[in-house]
Amino acid sequence: MAAAGRSGTPADAQAAIGAVRAYLDALAARDFAAACERLTDSVRADLIAASGEGTSPASTCAEALELALGHVEAAVLARRLGGLAVGPAHLAGDSAEVELPSPESPVRLRREGSEWRISRLRSTASARLAARLEAIEPL
Repeated sequence: MAAAGRSGTPADAQAAIGAVRAYLDALAARDFAAACERLTDSVRADLIAASGEGTSPASTCAEALELALGHVEAAVLARRLGGLAVGPAHLAGDSAEVELPSPESPVRLRREGSEWRISRLRSTASARLAARLEAIEPL
């Protein structure tokens, strides 16, 4: 992807970074409905489908995230995701990649109207996210 400034403005790059930050902040606050609003329909569908591995799938994206993360203590989730560094962003038209300091980097986004929505996480499987967070021990 092109660097921010070649095919997008600094404001576009900040908006893409802001969308990822809002998603992480919503997860950290356990506001799973708000987190799902930051995702494209296809990523929501992937999360719902992944929630049914071995059980009945969730009926909504928010339920899928609740199944994946509901067992993680709120303080642990907030500490793990709330302060995570986000950026830089690389833009190419209506697509963007935003870097995270983790194996899940980069997060891909697509502009839908005036909003940036997450269109691909390296792993959209909620089970993988839950396993990763299960390994976190409270400090």
